[in-house]
Formats: sequence, C-alpha cells, structure tokens
Amino acid sequence: MSRINEKGKDFCKSKLWRLPSPSMWKILLWRIITNTLPIGKEFERRMIGETFRCGLCADSGDYLETLEHLFRDCNISARIWAGSELGIRGESALGLNIGDWIINWIHFLSNLEEGEKRVLKFMATLWQIWLLRNNVTFRGVKVDPLTLFRTLAMSVQDCLKGLNLEEERREKMQNSQVLGSMPMRKDAKELQAGRPFFVIGKPAQCRGTRVKVDASWERILDAACGWVAYNGRGVEIHRGRRKLKAESALQAEALGLREVFVWARDKGELHLEVTTDCLRLVNQIAGLEKESHVVRGILSDLKSIWIYFHCVSFSFVPRHLNNIAHGLARQAMKM
Repeated sequence: MSRINEKGKDFCKSKLWRLPSPSMWKILLWRIITNTLPIGKEFERRMIGETFRCGLCADSGDYLETLEHLFRDCNISARIWAGSELGIRGESALGLNIGDWIINWIHFLSNLEEGEKRVLKFMATLWQIWLLRNNVTFRGVKVDPLTLFRTLAMSVQDCLKGLNLEEERREKMQNSQVLGSMPMRKDAKELQAGRPFFVIGKPAQCRGTRVKVDASWERILDAACGWVAYNGRGVEIHRGRRKLKAESALQAEALGLREVFVWARDKGELHLEVTTDCLRLVNQIAGLEKESHVVRGILSDLKSIWIYFHCVSFSFVPRHLNNIAHGLARQAMKM
C-alpha cells in the first residue's frame, strides 16, 4: 500500500523543496506527507514499545497518536493553531488526510497577500508542535502555551530575517559581484600556497572570527570533527568537537564545516583554515568541481546558512599547524 497519494507526490516534486524555509521544516513536511514520521501509530503497527497514546493531551483523553491527531485534532494542537497569527480552526477538516490538509493550506496561504510569510508561519507552527511533542514525550516537559507562542514568534522572525538577508545578498551579488570578488582559483595549488578564497565579501571586510577545522573518518558512519576559533586579535575564544555519522571522508569534512557554520552564524564574519583533505570540498563550494552526490545536500545547507554572514573565506593550513582541531576530532571519535 502506498504511503503517499498522487496529490502528495505532485506537491513534493513541484513545490515542497522550493519553499523558502529552513531545510528541517521541509523535511518534517515531507515526512508527514509521506507518512514516515516515527509516532505512536507507527510504533503500534510495528509492535515497538508499549506507549502509543498522545502525550500532549494525556490529561484530557486517551487518543492514539496519529499524524492527524498530533498535528491538527489534539486539543493542545487545536489551541495552538487557533491562537496563532493564522487563527486556523481544524474542526471542519476532521477526517481529511493530514497531508492533503497541509497541502491545501499551503496553496491557500501562498495566494494571499504576503503569502510567503504566511506559509512560513504555517510551517513554523507544525515544527513547534513537533518540538513540543518530543519535549513532552522524551523530557517530561510540561505544556506551556506562553513559552510556546513566544518560541513560535521567534522562529518566524529568525526565518524572515534570514530571507531578507538572502535577498540583500543577491542584490549585492548582482550589483557588485560580491560572490567570488577575488579571481576564482584555477586549481587547489594556489589555495594550498596560502592565497585565501572568498565565497562572500572582500579581503578588507574579513577581519573577524578565524576557525581552524578538521574532520576524522575511519569507516562508514564513524566520523567526528573538531575546531578551534580565534578572534581578530588571534586570541582563542572557543573549542568544539562533535561525533558524526558519515559515509565517506568527504562527507565528514562537509558535516564538520556545517557544524562550524552553525556555531559561528551570529559572528557575521568567518575565515576557515582547512587542511588538504578539505580542499576538494572547497573547490566544490567554489564551483570549480562538480558537487559530489554524497555532499550535495550538506552544501545546500551551508549555502542556506551563508545568509547570516557578510564575509566567508577559506585558506589552507598544513596539518602540523592544525594539531588542536585534529586532536579534538580524534577525541570526539572516542565519545
């Protein structure tokens, strides 16, 4: 039996991945529409665990946790929708497939004035319901409507801010060719010789956070990354490490870069010093090499995070001068 109908297939193919929203929101929508989200009904079907009931409304009923119940029909979710800026009432949709309900609302909101913002608010609400469900289920967090609506508003504001920054960056790229303002490197040798490559911005603008980063990969799904950050005066300000799941060394390098970008996105400026293993990845970011399929999605995430920066650059650092980051990656491998 198919887990997605034709309407859902058409939506995922033609519209979902083009929505101007964070990737994690789109992935959540995709998993709802394709009925692949790990919830109570799915666990019951597979006979996994013992509790299959909705945790949000546990005090007011004993309902099986289905997609329709969790995201629309639960009395907590219904209050969230009604109390949101969209003021959605789900009672009239009882019995309608959740995927069709979501698709109908996105199409409807898209055609209204400021449709893009309304769709973002709709997706943010779905995301906050999912986060609330996980916090209640796995952390025992109590439902707090005030905190929920405050978080929801912040999520939308952050996303809208990101969209505005992206639009500004596109205009700058068109007017002053900010992207690649320095000549593109013909190969990795010049980068390896110490000449920086600027993805965004110009040399005079990049005087902020400098990060040495390294990744380690031993076998499939066994990887880690480490990084050490310095301020404009060369004083160390942060050390980080993270255990990763990667299919290859190249994917481990890409995931390591993404961790650094996420950590540094409030800095505004970022200069990354990378070792030889990462040069191929930098060439793919620069468009000098075709993107590998194993990192295409990660590079897409990186580019979506770039909107938070006005300067991003890369340069080469020999392995013997990157011992701290390398050591942090090796430590994380043992975690």
